[in-house]
Order: sequence, then structure tokens, then C-alpha cells
Amino acid sequence: MTRNKRAIIMKNNSPKLNFDIPPRPIRAEWEKTIAALRPFLSDEKFAETEKVHWRMFERASRWYTPDSR
Repeated sequence: MTRNKRAIIMKNNSPKLNFDIPPRPIRAEWEKTIAALRPFLSDEKFAETEKVHWRMFERASRWYTPDSR
């Protein structure tokens, strides 16, 4: 691969290489989303979904905590 081609590839992939940070999650929007799912799921399935939902919220929030590594 020539140096020029490598430079083009690096330029095209630069957002991935720079680790784009997702927008800050808004807790009220996440609460509204999980509440909207409630009528469609059984109690057991809702509990499982809610657990995953809040785990995803915590992961998304890690980008914005000062002690995250």
C-alpha cells in the first residue's frame, strides 16, 4: 500500500480513530422511553428490559464523569 493510499484511508476513518463521544444522555428521555415500553411487556420481561436499559444509560453516562478511565 502506498503512503498516499494509507493517508486517504486514515483520513476517511479518522472519526472512528478519534473515538467520537456520544451526546450526553438525558435521564428524563430515558425514563420516558422505558415507561412507554411498560404496557407492552410482562412484568418479568419488563424487569429484564429495565435492567438492561439502565445499564446502557450508565455506560453512556461514563463519558461525562470526571473519574472515568
